[in-house]
Amino acid sequence: MRQRMPKSSSAAAPHPNPNERRCPYCSGAFNLELCEVVSTAPSKHVATGPQDLDAAQSAAVEEDTDLISRGGRPLLRPDSPVTQSGVIAPLASIAGPRENPRRECPSCNYVLPTDIDDRRLQTVGIVGAVAAGKTHFIAAAFHEATGSPLLSAHGLQSFRPDEETAKLFREDYWKPFHHDRMALDATPQPQSLEMMAKPLLYRFEFEENRRRGFRTDVVQVPCSLMLHDLPGEMLQNSESRRYYAPFLSASETLILLVDPLGFAPVRDYITMNFPEAAAIDKYNTQAALFNGVADELGGRLSETNVVVVITKADLLGPALGKSFSFDKPASVSLLEHKAEMAAISSEVEDLLLGRLCDNQLNDALERFDPTMFHAVAAIGSQPIGTMVTELRPKRVLDPLVSLFGLY
Repeated sequence: MRQRMPKSSSAAAPHPNPNERRCPYCSGAFNLELCEVVSTAPSKHVATGPQDLDAAQSAAVEEDTDLISRGGRPLLRPDSPVTQSGVIAPLASIAGPRENPRRECPSCNYVLPTDIDDRRLQTVGIVGAVAAGKTHFIAAAFHEATGSPLLSAHGLQSFRPDEETAKLFREDYWKPFHHDRMALDATPQPQSLEMMAKPLLYRFEFEENRRRGFRTDVVQVPCSLMLHDLPGEMLQNSESRRYYAPFLSASETLILLVDPLGFAPVRDYITMNFPEAAAIDKYNTQAALFNGVADELGGRLSETNVVVVITKADLLGPALGKSFSFDKPASVSLLEHKAEMAAISSEVEDLLLGRLCDNQLNDALERFDPTMFHAVAAIGSQPIGTMVTELRPKRVLDPLVSLFGLY
C-alpha cells in the first residue's frame, strides 16, 4: 500500500449538467426536473415511503396521483419546473413556507435535502466494525470542525451544521460527550427507514481557483457534506448494508475506520493494564467488512477517494513502546500541517505493513487504493466506566482535510 494522489476534490467538481444529480440515499442518478414536489408540513405528513402505506393510502395513491406522491406525501407538483435560463426553479416559487416544500427522489422516493438544489453535495461514507469508534470520531471531529480556523486555512470556509443537524448534534453528541464527559453509548438502531435517512449535513464554502483570461480568480463555491452515523451491526453483512446503508454506493469519499483492538499488541496492552475494559477480539471481522464494501462498490472503487483512519491512536504508543508523530497536536500553520499529514500517512502505513501487520486486513485495504492514512484519538484517554475524566482529542480534523485533497 502506497498512497496515491486524489483524482480531484469532489467538493470542487461541478455538475456536468446543471440539473443532473445523484441521490445521496440510494445513489440513483436523476434530473431535478423529474422530481415530484411534496409537502412535508407535519400536519399533512402521510408516510415516509411506499413501504409504509396502509391499504387505504395505497388505494389513494393509485386513484389520485395528483394528491399523493409516490412516497406517500401530499403532492404539490408532479415535476420540478425550470426557469427560462434552464436552472431549476427554487422551491419557494412552487409553494409557501407553511407547506415546507421538498423534492422526492424519483428512484427511492426519499425527501431530498434542500441543499441538493444549489450546493455541491458530497456524501461521505464512514465504515467501521462494531465499536470501532465511529460515533466518538464524529462527535470529536465535527465539534472541532465547526468554525475551525485550520479548515479555513485549507480552503473550507465557514464550516457549520444546518439547523436540524445543529439540534441533533447538540443533543446526541455535544451534550453527553463534551459537556457531561460521558463515553457515548453504541449507536442505537434506527426505528424506521425515515430515521435512518436523516443524515448529518454540514455547509461550507470551498475556495476554487478559476482562470479568467490571463487572470486567476478565487471564488467561493457553496458546498455541503452529508454523512450518516449507523451502528456497526447494520454494516456487518451485505443484506443489511443494501437495506440500511445504500448511501455507501453514492459516497464520493469513504473513511475506513480501523480499530486497533484488532491487533494483538494493542489487545494485550489493554488486557494487562485495563482488565475492566472490554478488549473485543476483532480478528477477521474488519477485513471481511472492508472486502464486502469493496465488492459492492465494484467499478466505482476507481472513482472514490478513500482514507484509512486508525482510531483510538492514543493506545498505540504505550502498546508498542514508542512515540509517534500522530501523538502530537496538529500544527495551526498550513504548511506545517500539510507536512505533518504526509509524515503521519507514511508512519501509519509503515505500522500496518510492519508491527501491526495483518495480511487479511492489508489485502482488503489495498483494494481501495487509499489516498491517505491517518491515526486519530477521539477521546485521548481511557474512560473509567462511562466517565471520560480527560478529553484530549488528537488529529481528528486530518481525515476531513484529506477528503478534499487539500494537503
